[in-house]
This record gives sequence, C-alpha cells and structure tokens, in this order.
Amino acid sequence: MRPSAISVDRPNRQPPPASRPKRAAFAVAALSALLLGACGFRPMYGERNTGSATASAPMADHLASVEVAPIADRRGQILRNELTSLLDPAAAAAADKRYTLRIRMTETVDTFAVERSGFATTANVEIIAIY
Repeated sequence: MRPSAISVDRPNRQPPPASRPKRAAFAVAALSALLLGACGFRPMYGERNTGSATASAPMADHLASVEVAPIADRRGQILRNELTSLLDPAAAAAADKRYTLRIRMTETVDTFAVERSGFATTANVEIIAIY
C-alpha cells in the first residue's frame, strides 16, 4: 500500500494584518518613552522626584509669588479667582508675594439675531484683558 498524501494546515506564523498597526503604535510609544527618559525630560510646572523626597519645582515657587490685583466687575472676579488658584494651588497666604499682576478688562457685545420682542438670540461676546 502506498501512503496517501495528507495535507496538514500549518498555522500562519505572521500576525493578522489588523494587529500590525497596534504593534507599530506600541513600538513607537515605547521608543519615545525611552528617548524622553534618556534626554532628562522633566515637567516644567510639575513635581519632580529628588531621591526619596518629592520637591516642588522651582517654577512653582515663582508662580506662587505672584499676587493678582482685584479686577473690576463680576467677570474680573471670576478671572482673578481662577488665576489665583492656578498660580498658587496650595493657597499659601504666607508666601512672599514679590510680583503683582494688574489686569484691565474690556467687553464688547455684538448682537446678530434679534427677535421682534427685542430679545437677542445670538450674540458675539469679545473680552480683552490687558495686563
């Protein structure tokens, strides 16, 4: 008897085409992480690790020393509160304020669509802050 030919399907050793872009994206992300780590990249405004203790970045100390002067109107109050919390997130009132930021705001409103009752349905609001 002659042995009959048996066809054996070998598993495809190459990954399916859909997973190739995923692998390429992962390789690019890993390579960029390695390169950024090797060049000494550090966030400017974040915290950095110096040994066992975490020290705040020197830039954060400079930003905390900025005092925001009061700004007129309600929009100015909102802007001042936001700037104060962004510049000094720890709200260190005892921190030495070496700089003062003074801001003057102007607002113009252009109405585009007005109903018969005189109510504006569409408007363009432009606020300019001069510091």
